[in-house]
Amino acid sequence: MSLKRLFDNGYLRKAEPTKRDVNAKFAVADRNLRDAANENISIDTRFRLSYEAMLAAAQALLLADGYRPASGRSHYYSIESLEYTIGESRDEIILLHALAKKRHVIQYDMVDAISPEELVIVRKQAKRIINLAAAMIGAKHPEFI
Repeated sequence: MSLKRLFDNGYLRKAEPTKRDVNAKFAVADRNLRDAANENISIDTRFRLSYEAMLAAAQALLLADGYRPASGRSHYYSIESLEYTIGESRDEIILLHALAKKRHVIQYDMVDAISPEELVIVRKQAKRIINLAAAMIGAKHPEFI
């Protein structure tokens, strides 16, 4: 599969990216990751903010390539797209989907569902994805940096 195939299957839609749009996604990612470092808020909220930072970076990559996730499973396909935007391995994508499921649980179903170890994992993944996204956009689409 490829981004074009995800588009052809209706999981992505075309976008006309601007430098401002791409930078806004990174600003969201940076803010969320910075806020997630605040130890005065719950681990659940810190986990959610870290996950959403990673998601914003994934969507910045899509945007730079001229796509946006379609309505409906946008988180799922933002994560899936990482295989084509930064060469993410299937094992890493499976991990990111597992983190997405945990985020869903704490967002909608229960509190205190995140362990300190899970918080460390999601923060590490968010930082890694943000750094890879910035490097890839810088290399592939320098007009957006």
